Amino acid sequence: MDASPPAPDPAARARFEAALAVLPPALVARLTAPLPAVRLDTDDAGRTTWRRFRHGRVLTDADAYTAARSAAGRARAEHRPLLVLGIGDGGRLAELLDQTELTIYAWDLDPALWRHVLHTHALADALQSGRCVPLLGVDLAHCAEAREAVVVEHPLFAAAYADARSLLDPASPLALMVQGELFVDDAAEALRSHGWRVLRWDIRHLSTLENQHILRESGAKLAVAINTQDGLGEAVAPHGIPLAIWEIDPNTGGPAPIFGPSTHVTAFTYRRCNLPILQRAGYRKVVHLPLAAPAARLAREAVHRPDRSDDYSVPIAFVGASMAASGKGMQAQLRELFATRPQVLERLGKVTQIQRNDPSRWRVPELLQTLLPGLRAKVRRERDGLDIAMLVGEVCAAEKRLSWLAHLGALGLHVWGDPGWSLVSAHGVTWRGWADHFTDLPAIYAQAQIHVDVPRLYQQDAVAMRVFDVMAAGGFLLAEHSRELVELFAPGVELDTYRSPDELVAKCRFYLQQPELRVRIAAAGKARVLAEHTIRQRMGRILADVGAG
Repeated sequence: MDASPPAPDPAARARFEAALAVLPPALVARLTAPLPAVRLDTDDAGRTTWRRFRHGRVLTDADAYTAARSAAGRARAEHRPLLVLGIGDGGRLAELLDQTELTIYAWDLDPALWRHVLHTHALADALQSGRCVPLLGVDLAHCAEAREAVVVEHPLFAAAYADARSLLDPASPLALMVQGELFVDDAAEALRSHGWRVLRWDIRHLSTLENQHILRESGAKLAVAINTQDGLGEAVAPHGIPLAIWEIDPNTGGPAPIFGPSTHVTAFTYRRCNLPILQRAGYRKVVHLPLAAPAARLAREAVHRPDRSDDYSVPIAFVGASMAASGKGMQAQLRELFATRPQVLERLGKVTQIQRNDPSRWRVPELLQTLLPGLRAKVRRERDGLDIAMLVGEVCAAEKRLSWLAHLGALGLHVWGDPGWSLVSAHGVTWRGWADHFTDLPAIYAQAQIHVDVPRLYQQDAVAMRVFDVMAAGGFLLAEHSRELVELFAPGVELDTYRSPDELVAKCRFYLQQPELRVRIAAAGKARVLAEHTIRQRMGRILADVGAG
């Protein structure tokens, strides 16, 4: 089913059809093939938005014209064509075609954006004459003429096109970076730093035709994905493309299974306990690989966004989910799942209560096997991998995080995250709303006096991303003690740890009175992360393990 929005009026449709009439048939097929989903939408004011992550931004070329005009002047002076990376709303491209005689190569990853621009602007004449050369996705990697052009980027959507320049280097190997959200930009940057061209592969928003075109024509030597996805290993296999998957966060349904031969796939996971789970899901090559810090991005933020105010200089900070809503949802899912089996619900209640009373150890799997033997495996078989241990675990984890952090309200705890944090406001905790991952977080991590980490109860064996990010930004961290944590860092030297809510409170009181000690420990922690635990270093390990280093 084609998810793209309909043409707004007959004139727009006429512009679109006129453009298609002069384009090569193969490109027309790629531009008009049905899309499973699109990133275009409209806001309450009726403006077109383009969503790269969860929230759309107004699709506009405002503030992009000055740079485009400057680049056009340089191109004229040097007798070179112009390359527009990211077509935006098309206004900038239309102006350049109208105001100059330059040949313009216009590139974008998103066929839905090209559809929008061809509906909005009358480009048929420029397309027919060859003054406007449209490039979609992987086309840029194979366009020799574009390599000679003066490049103009889109300042408002620069992050979306950060990999584009790398595609202009024909001497470097090409990697497909499967589009996603968290960690993906940083992993792509790490690939580029290791000398790879990177093409974002937005598999969920591209047509089957375009996905096959990318696999067939890209010449990719590697594909990289953050977390498992259905059908990904099977898609690259016929093209002989090795696939590296880095699992970085929990999934109540377990990993997406892989069917058929998987010798071309290497799955890396942040948790050792997930190694056998991935193997059972069909992944034959599995490797434990801890998370890491986006050191390059944090360094840029420190330069471009210096301490803007004292707004984040709070006594104690926590950034993350309260898990209140998800815990409530998991409870409802369990009630629905066993609505006709009250005895099961009663025993699940006992499991929850025992785990609630012992929040320093993850006991749900063993308790389920004792009180409800075989039920976990049966549900997994019958419910497409659903893990009831994770459902119960989310409930208990939410209770633990809210309860333990509530103890810090009197000491000045500020939290950033979802509205569930309002549940602990009566304890003196200040909820600050959402924090932007790319702008607010680096400032919070650098400025707060103490950062606390209360990991999810069911993944105490993993060192959370928050740990690496805080330390890389130069923040002082107080984290729950675990074997995995002290394998990577020295307590009392590079961070400190606690084992109970009482110890957490006591250590926060102590360190609030020890600013010099906090600074010394934070500096040592930052040095350790930058020396051994960056995403660039982890990507080097991935490349070496898949034979692409």
